[in-house]
Amino acid sequence: MKSFLDHIDGGALHGVTAIPVTTVGSPAHTLAADVHLRPLLLELGASTPTSALVVGNDLLESPDAAVLPWLERNSEILRRAFIRPSAAPAAEALA
Repeated sequence: MKSFLDHIDGGALHGVTAIPVTTVGSPAHTLAADVHLRPLLLELGASTPTSALVVGNDLLESPDAAVLPWLERNSEILRRAFIRPSAAPAAEALA
């Protein structure tokens, strides 16, 4: 991943919404994505509206145990980031 990201110019992800995602071998590394990956995504211009999604190696065969609680904690933020409100009806349609 580092090699890939080394070839991306600063600001190249302007206008992109990104969610830092990582797997960790130990709960001691849970903050790694928020501490290291999030700043990198921000430097590249991405918007990162949520906390990172972290899946422990012990959950790789059934990641829903990590993903579902993360979705519940971040559902409102994701809704605001990815779902545009429907346009208000035109005034002439109300007449």
